Amino acid sequence: MTVLFGNDKVTIEEQYIPQLMKLAEQAKGVIGYIIQVQGYASKVGSAALNQKLSTERAENVTNFLEQQGQIPLTNILAPGAMGTSQQVAPDTTSEGQAENRRVVVRILQNKGIAGA
Repeated sequence: MTVLFGNDKVTIEEQYIPQLMKLAEQAKGVIGYIIQVQGYASKVGSAALNQKLSTERAENVTNFLEQQGQIPLTNILAPGAMGTSQQVAPDTTSEGQAENRRVVVRILQNKGIAGA
């Protein structure tokens, strides 16, 4: 799933809370699950600021999954701060910039643990 953020914002908006809770519940049903959390930023602003924003966004989503979703930290990969890498839309429009200010959360499965 993808959580979008406002410009210069790192707080998870209320609309994403049910989706994150659903993801946490789905993950618990997967044998050998690991959750990957990667934060991104648009290219507006300095590289240092964008790196900081992507870090804080990923950390906030990770903290939410641990505290509210009851996901043990042993099942979450260290949050990735991807900065402005892997842009999904052009930063030439406000819509594109909004799409790039995101955290991507994925449920992965350790096949060795799962026995698959």
